[in-house]
Amino acid sequence: MRNIHGYNALLDKIDSVRDISYGGHVSWTKAPYHILQKQDHYINPHKYFGPDQVKLILDAHSLRADLYWAGIDHNLTFCEKLNIMLKWFGFLTSYGGLIMLGIPTFGVFWPKKFRHSMLTLGIANLENIDEETSKEMTMNLGPELQKTLQAVLLEIIEDKHKKMKDKVV
Repeated sequence: MRNIHGYNALLDKIDSVRDISYGGHVSWTKAPYHILQKQDHYINPHKYFGPDQVKLILDAHSLRADLYWAGIDHNLTFCEKLNIMLKWFGFLTSYGGLIMLGIPTFGVFWPKKFRHSMLTLGIANLENIDEETSKEMTMNLGPELQKTLQAVLLEIIEDKHKKMKDKVV
């Protein structure tokens, strides 16, 4: 039983690995990021903000953002920039290592967001499908399979509309 607990702890740790990105489309002066006023807000958002805002801020972390917030108080020296880049490269290497370990283990060691992206690759967002889209998706299939898929997609659409009506009422 103890092994299972350790295994779950390891998987939780892997799932909590931060996503690695070089840069983003985040404007720190515009909503919702304008609430960050100092570097500590960026580094430790859980001390200052609610869980939704913390998730938003942590998702916006990137190499460019790290450099921006480190240089907000003073001009960064070459050594400070190099240190930030080496930390980012270390995160990148460990993230890449998890992805490589996930290949022979069928994704067990992939971080949660990466695993979700891989498992949903090529699958349309079913909540945004309408009747016309469902017809387009099934046009080039055999007649029997086409009818079956259209029936399933129409059932999904009807279920979606029913849920929307239930929310309104």
